[in-house]
Amino acid sequence: MNHYLFQLLNSVAGKNPFLDHVIIFVAKPLTILVLIGALIFLFYHDPEIHRKMGYKSIHKMRIRIFGAVILSILFAIGIAEVMKVAFMIPRPVHLLEESYTLLVPRSFSFPSVYAALLAALSAGVYFFHHKAGKVIAFLAIIVGIARIMAGAHFPFDIFVGYFIGIISAIFIFGQLFPKERRMLKL
Repeated sequence: MNHYLFQLLNSVAGKNPFLDHVIIFVAKPLTILVLIGALIFLFYHDPEIHRKMGYKSIHKMRIRIFGAVILSILFAIGIAEVMKVAFMIPRPVHLLEESYTLLVPRSFSFPSVYAALLAALSAGVYFFHHKAGKVIAFLAIIVGIARIMAGAHFPFDIFVGYFIGIISAIFIFGQLFPKERRMLKL
């Protein structure tokens, strides 16, 4: 199933130069743009939940949320990088002759650090702003599909990256916001 889905999505790569550029943009630079945009949003937007929690200083709440999201992302990236070294699963281009790659692989395939990063970001934002969190989750799915189309990952690499990111955000937010656990539903 993993190889079948990979081949189905990766078969699009290399057929149309314009589409290849779109896939490359979505697979890599879009992640950075989403990250920067979400962090700016978090820092300047009034958190929906601050009123329910009774925070008097919106600035302190923003800093706590911003810090928790950054920690969630770093924690997810750290776990994903350790797992890459522990499992050492090669990229699809190294395993499958019929694969086509649009991105230059720099390390191992499993799990996807990009998926972990975006999942931690979307989960962290979702805890305090549901609509923005859903938008980022949608973009994370689009980036994951593009990374498979680009030949950088198998679908399972992406799914495990999402899982790592979500669990990292739940753990970090549960530790940093123990009083708010009920409201955050952690």
